[in-house]
Amino acid sequence: MLAPLLPEGKKPGRPLAWSRRRLVDGIRHEATVLVADRNERL
Repeated sequence: MLAPLLPEGKKPGRPLAWSRRRLVDGIRHEATVLVADRNERL
């Protein structure tokens, strides 16, 4: 019923500021730094 009214081919919402790959790399980097910092304190 609403399908003819919806735009096709474009995802709604804001585009990502960073690629998913950069987000995953950043999370992995932070996790690595936190683990290394915790190990130094022991």
